[in-house]
Amino acid sequence: RGSSFTYFSPHHQMAAARGGHPGGPMLPHFPPLQLQQQHQQQPVPPAPQPAVPSPQPFSRNPFAQGVNDVVLVHAPGSPVVSVMRAPQPPPPPPSTSSREVAPLIVLDASNIAMRHGGVTQKKFSVRGLQIVIEHFQGQGHRVVAFLPEYLSKFKEVGEAKRLVAMGMGSASKVPDDVKLLQQLIEKGSVVVTPPQDYDDSYCIGYAQRHDGCIVTNDMYRDWVEKVSPDNRLKAKQWTKTHLISYTWVQDEFVPNPDFQWPPPWTGGEIK
Repeated sequence: RGSSFTYFSPHHQMAAARGGHPGGPMLPHFPPLQLQQQHQQQPVPPAPQPAVPSPQPFSRNPFAQGVNDVVLVHAPGSPVVSVMRAPQPPPPPPSTSSREVAPLIVLDASNIAMRHGGVTQKKFSVRGLQIVIEHFQGQGHRVVAFLPEYLSKFKEVGEAKRLVAMGMGSASKVPDDVKLLQQLIEKGSVVVTPPQDYDDSYCIGYAQRHDGCIVTNDMYRDWVEKVSPDNRLKAKQWTKTHLISYTWVQDEFVPNPDFQWPPPWTGGEIK
């Protein structure tokens, strides 16, 4: 009868797990509190993010021009497409012949009116002068026509007409419509010059002072000869670049198609 041991059957072990009473409910098993807290405090590593490649140019809008030029940009593998303004080239350097506004147009009124009146008829056509005024005004030009004052007076024109009928006068002094001419003067499109003065000098001087061009078929050689010898070459060059020749096709005014606007004139009046 020496030592003895107590044998616990599986039935007793299960009873102990149920609170010591066989057949009782089994108690839930909880992990140690300290381990559970440590498990909760461990940070969750963030999910890895896929690398996004840098945007690459996709295509250029073939219909865009100038400042509205755009580029469609997308990242490979991404459905997102963004619109970006394409880099614009630097503006070209300013041209010496560039003009911000339409140049002044000076009209040699007598030259234009007589040319429209016809080579054979020799008639001063006021309507032809009006056509040229409206032509350049429609293109945004300021237009000034110079004309001797006596051509706008009914009395002087009547006397000149009688002389022409007698074969003693000049048709260039007989406008065919004085009333229309006076209307153009009232509008400021035609400026009269003193009857004793040389009206071409007014055309040339005004055009040079205000950076304008003259519509005429006159080469103004007599004016060039009156210029001082030191400026004569300059005067010849100015007439080559600032005189707009023309012709008529019935009532259609046709300026010289080869004429090119000269650079802005800063030389003032040539004397």
